[in-house]
This record gives sequence, C-alpha cells and structure tokens, in this order.
Amino acid sequence: MSLGIPAAIADSDRALTYVLLHGDDELGTGWHSDDLTLTEAARLLEFLEREFSNPVGYELISSLRRRLQRDAG
Repeated sequence: MSLGIPAAIADSDRALTYVLLHGDDELGTGWHSDDLTLTEAARLLEFLEREFSNPVGYELISSLRRRLQRDAG
C-alpha cells in the first residue's frame, strides 16, 4: 500500500525511512508531500497517525498536517 508515495520510495526501506524522517525525498526522487492530492495527503496522514502513536521526529507527519491545514480553507 503506497498511499500516494511513489513505488521508488515505498519499495525501499532506506528511502521510506528517509521520507518519514525528513518529509520529502528531494535529493532522491524529488518527491514532496505537496505532490499528493488533498485526498491522498489526508489518507496518508490518517494511516501514519494510526501506525505511529508518537509522531515526534517524523517530519512527514508534521508536513502533511501543515499541508492539510494550509490547503483546507
């Protein structure tokens, strides 16, 4: 289940860990959470919040929250 994350990231433990910690893969694939639709971003955030009870240190979660707050209105 990629939830909007490209296969090149989702299929690589290293790339996926990097994205979770840093919020994007600018240096690798060029992927940013802003590349997601609002629906994809909301689904991914919902999944991550279920999987990580303590989101501290996971920039992707913070980035998705900011994105959804910014673009929701």
